[in-house]
Amino acid sequence: MRDVVHEPVGAPLPEEIFQLNLSYLLLAQRLIAQDARQAEIFLGVKEPLTSWLRGATVSAITALANSPVAVHALRLPPKAASSVLAACNEAQWFGPVHVAISALEVSHGRSR
Repeated sequence: MRDVVHEPVGAPLPEEIFQLNLSYLLLAQRLIAQDARQAEIFLGVKEPLTSWLRGATVSAITALANSPVAVHALRLPPKAASSVLAACNEAQWFGPVHVAISALEVSHGRSR
């Protein structure tokens, strides 16, 4: 597991938000081209964004990434958020598999 080092970042916050949005949207576009269902599951991409990204140019994606309406949001399963965050604190994080297992456990009424 990688340790995160908190260092001051040189870019101003709006630039970092733009870069995050741009990376997210470009990744979503690439994943939609490969498997739209996975893009919905992994990234939360839904219509009309799915259809728009299929044909969007880099210039159009950049414009959306720079707009105030496009802000990437972390999606934690509401009922599994506590166990996912606790696993991160306890260095037991296993990535997407852990989220999926936690969400399934909660949906089936089991607790850890």
